[in-house]
Amino acid sequence: MASASCCARTTTCTRPASARLFCDFLGSLMSVWVTVIAMARLQPVVKQVLYLLGAMLLSMALQLDRHGLWNLLGPSLFALGILATAWTVRSVRRRHCYPPTWRRWLFYLCPGSLIAGSAILLYAFVETRDNYFYIHSIWHMLIAGSVGFLLPPRAKTDHRVSSGARARGCGYQLCINEQEELGLVGPGGAPVSSICTS
Repeated sequence: MASASCCARTTTCTRPASARLFCDFLGSLMSVWVTVIAMARLQPVVKQVLYLLGAMLLSMALQLDRHGLWNLLGPSLFALGILATAWTVRSVRRRHCYPPTWRRWLFYLCPGSLIAGSAILLYAFVETRDNYFYIHSIWHMLIAGSVGFLLPPRAKTDHRVSSGARARGCGYQLCINEQEELGLVGPGGAPVSSICTS
């Protein structure tokens, strides 16, 4: 809708309106899908399979009906089920609530969930053909804002750099691992020699 009217007012259209709408909706729905799957903190292979599966299924669903409510609710509810299962399993194994800190819940998860929930309510119950341009723009802003709250923090690493191994200048090192480049590194993570230059 928005792209078609924009194209009608200008003389230069880079792509057909249907392609722009498809990309708009796919990008929006994939941001929801990827964020919730990232929050689950699954194994990398499982996460990558779910990302790809989500992209394929969302593409098919959007091709059938771009404005369907279940295109948003279906993947969101499925991803939330995966998230709840992963967090429950992690909580049972640790015998402690996950995420473990109340600050994470209070300052990140609750505000992010409220923002995302209000975006979904706008999309489901307020958006009409008459107010589409405004509500859809607000929906994009709310979803983008919720991602900043909901994405998990980076994993902590135990890499300790000795004082003699510090990089000069801005800290950037170019490391060339010839065995990895040739695909000779096994899944066991056999030690390999790297050539690092500053």
